Amino acid sequence: INIFRYSTPIFLFSIIASLINTVLNAEKIYGRAELTTFFSGVFSILLVYSFADKIGIYALLLALLNGKILEFILGVLFLKKAGFKFYLNGTKNKLNLNRIFNAYRFTSVYVGFTQIFELLINFSASFLPVGTISLYNYANQLSTKAFTILSGPFSNIFFTECKHKISKQRIDLK
Repeated sequence: INIFRYSTPIFLFSIIASLINTVLNAEKIYGRAELTTFFSGVFSILLVYSFADKIGIYALLLALLNGKILEFILGVLFLKKAGFKFYLNGTKNKLNLNRIFNAYRFTSVYVGFTQIFELLINFSASFLPVGTISLYNYANQLSTKAFTILSGPFSNIFFTECKHKISKQRIDLK
């Protein structure tokens, strides 16, 4: 319970960092999101090696949280450099929540089925010999990282350029 409780700020910083990365890509500021993620990962690894002997498993939480905080700070710096200004705004004028909730509904169904699939895979793998699930998860993470490294920048640039051309009505949607 303590590990979960201490890890909850990581969710907040992950959501904000994800939003910042999306804005950077939408503004055609490419490569900055990947750079912040890289620096965050290196910083996290250094923290784990530095504090693993002293605080045990909590070194992972410390490393993840500080990595996400670093990612947040670098993202804010990149946005400021791009001319963004930050302020709190409590207005709700012209905000159409129906579109957001409709998109959320379909996304939730997809996420729900994906989580059920992962649960079934993990449950089925528990009948395999000891260590098999760890190898499976490790291979799965490696393939996800490889896919992200190879196709992530391409898809970000491609879909951002398509969005800008469509919004300027330079191309037909067909």
